[in-house]
Amino acid sequence: MNELNPINIREINFNTIIYVIEKAFFLIGALLYLVFAFVMVRQISIMKKTVITDLSPTITLLGLIHLIVSIMVFVGFLLFL
Repeated sequence: MNELNPINIREINFNTIIYVIEKAFFLIGALLYLVFAFVMVRQISIMKKTVITDLSPTITLLGLIHLIVSIMVFVGFLLFL
């Protein structure tokens, strides 16, 4: 009788509660970091219009790499945590 039943309130223990709280904190933290990475890319693009240097393409590339990595971390937390 191993059917998929709704979670019984008696089956929820302390470890389950801690796991859910921990997962929520990690997801919220990763989401905030993703917002930070997006804001950083926006600031880099605004800076490129104001300050023109030889390093602008390199800084833009680093910002985009940072954004892509933060997206991957957020998706990884969603899928594997």
